[in-house]
Amino acid sequence: MVTNDLYDIGDIVMRSIKRTTAIALMTAMLTGINILGDYSTNIMAGEANYKIKNLETLKKQISIAKKDGKITTEEKEKIEKTTKPEVLCEYFEETMDQLKDTINKTDVEKIMNHYDGTRQYGNTNIELEDGNKVYIEFEDKEEPNILECMENILVQNVQAATNGEKVWKSYGNRYFTAKAQITSGIGGAKVALENHYKLSSNGIDERYGDAYPVGSFSVGITGNISVGTVAITDSVARTPGKSDVNMYARFIWSINVSSMTSQGNSKLSTTIKYLKKDAANKKIQVQHKWSMSKN
Repeated sequence: MVTNDLYDIGDIVMRSIKRTTAIALMTAMLTGINILGDYSTNIMAGEANYKIKNLETLKKQISIAKKDGKITTEEKEKIEKTTKPEVLCEYFEETMDQLKDTINKTDVEKIMNHYDGTRQYGNTNIELEDGNKVYIEFEDKEEPNILECMENILVQNVQAATNGEKVWKSYGNRYFTAKAQITSGIGGAKVALENHYKLSSNGIDERYGDAYPVGSFSVGITGNISVGTVAITDSVARTPGKSDVNMYARFIWSINVSSMTSQGNSKLSTTIKYLKKDAANKKIQVQHKWSMSKN
């Protein structure tokens, strides 16, 4: 009897433990389900706050905001807050591609069509199909010294159009600057490369390069554009009509929106082609080119 009673008590205890464990497990499972449910609800709520979920809709909203000729800070902030972060990153990537494509379609010599005796220069504004704007500026001039700086203050040079003719440039140190800036609905970028070179009886020699990037981003978007490398890829040109010098600057850009990050590289290259030499007058005729690529 005692033995059976002990077995009965032990059985009761074991059933009680199992029941308690089962209840605890069920409670934990229900709690976990509630937590996951709340988490999923929060994610869905966050997704629901983004009314702009693709690139096409974003472009449409920017176009609507630009109808009066400009986009205000308030309009930019509203667009940013209602657009999925990855879509904003995609939009900036496309903006950089637009800058690249515009650069590659632009003929330097056609834009740089003014000459004042020592300086050849020109600029243009280009409006793209989606309303984004690109400003391009070129300049090729002599490296200044103290005497020339004084002369520039006292004497105003006569400006004239080149009419498409290649300009003869005197021997000495010069530099060719190529600038491009794109402005979009929610940000933009500017890149510039100075190609410093020397003209002499030998031809053309590269000296060094300088690069200047500027990034502009709207409120709520952080980003940066920096110079990665400036390198000379062909340092001398000795044969008229068949040689050139060239260099490039690699720009590294990144954009951060909420938890999303996008980054890339753009390489801006400039070339000085050796066309003709006038040894008697110590002058050389050159041609300028530029290009941009992704790498």
